[in-house]
Amino acid sequence: MDQPNIRKPWQRDRVVNDMNYGESVTDTSLGNDTDVNKIVARFARTGTLPETPHTGQGQYADVCGLQGDLTDMINKKTEALAELKTLQAEEQKQKNQQINQKLQELETLKQQQKESEQAAETPPATD
Repeated sequence: MDQPNIRKPWQRDRVVNDMNYGESVTDTSLGNDTDVNKIVARFARTGTLPETPHTGQGQYADVCGLQGDLTDMINKKTEALAELKTLQAEEQKQKNQQINQKLQELETLKQQQKESEQAAETPPATD
């Protein structure tokens, strides 16, 4: 009788899939435009980076502040929104104070105008 094949923990069964489905449908015409080595070589040669069809010239920014885990990003967003609300409340308070000051000035002018009209209507006292 044949001995059973006992596999050791480091031994793996190899499964070979025959994926010969005929002609490839992969578009290889963009290979030079997506290979980073060729992009860098072209930049060294021409001094310009390739333009993307959707965004135009590439944009590069310092995004070190965006690094971190999700909890840190959520906390930063919450703090930023709270600060924004505080600033908006202060701005609204200043606008309200300016409006109240203008209203007081208008009331004062209105009172002065009323007093001057009353003074003009009353005849001077004669002796």
